[in-house]
Amino acid sequence: MNIAIKHEHDFDQYNALKIRTLKLFASYGRLNPPTYSQLAKFSPIRASYSYLLRLHRFGLLNRTRDSHGCLVYGLSDRGRERLDWLTIPNGPKQSQTSPEEPTHAVPVPNAL
Repeated sequence: MNIAIKHEHDFDQYNALKIRTLKLFASYGRLNPPTYSQLAKFSPIRASYSYLLRLHRFGLLNRTRDSHGCLVYGLSDRGRERLDWLTIPNGPKQSQTSPEEPTHAVPVPNAL
């Protein structure tokens, strides 16, 4: 039983930054990496570029350029769905799959 509790705690820790980031984008809208870094207290600032790019590649953030050519990120529909899933009351269970994650279930042939 202690193993399950520890595992759920690790799951929460793993997603803490992602939840905080998605909530910031849900609240503030579009942000550039330095602004995000300041709001999230994410340092060094240059690491925020890599982290936001990773979330963009996961499909959780949209990425565009502003009128000055600077990168700007915003929450995607998939990111909003993931935030909703991650903030389920009493927390998502490890056995639940998020709406975007494929299950790797093997189809069972019908027995005749």
